[in-house]
Amino acid sequence: MSKVISRRQALVGLVAGLVVVPSVSFAARRQDNPTAARIEVSDLVAFDPVVRRNPDGAFARFNLAFRTEPRHTGRVFELLDEITAQSVAELDLIWTRGVEGLSLTMFNATVHLHECARLSQQARGQEYDEFGIVVESTHGSLRRPAVSAANGISDYRVTPTGVQWERRIA
Repeated sequence: MSKVISRRQALVGLVAGLVVVPSVSFAARRQDNPTAARIEVSDLVAFDPVVRRNPDGAFARFNLAFRTEPRHTGRVFELLDEITAQSVAELDLIWTRGVEGLSLTMFNATVHLHECARLSQQARGQEYDEFGIVVESTHGSLRRPAVSAANGISDYRVTPTGVQWERRIA
């Protein structure tokens, strides 16, 4: 015995499917998003914890820049696409200089914007690609090499009046 569906029933089912199914799949996708992200980079170029905006509200500049090896660029770009416009509990950048491991850890981080300059493909002898990111975080930690003048660990906290740095020897 077959069941015949009227146009009205089909239309109601279609509308319900358009409303219910995307919200369920979006909810499932949102639960799969990482709460922590780790990026292995070649070098940290620049970091400023404060996100600067123009008077019109647009981002004035990138506040984080780093370099990657060309073989890792695609994976880093995909990860940044995945976490853009959502809060990540912990965003880690890890790199080495000599034998020392260095790191930048940002807590409650939100990536607002990211771009990649694929310098390795421009035939100018650069063997790295460079990322510029606008990332906002509440606090974090920067581990520097022990041989530098500002050795040890520098913790930062972003406040309404600016950034507060606390330096300590590891």
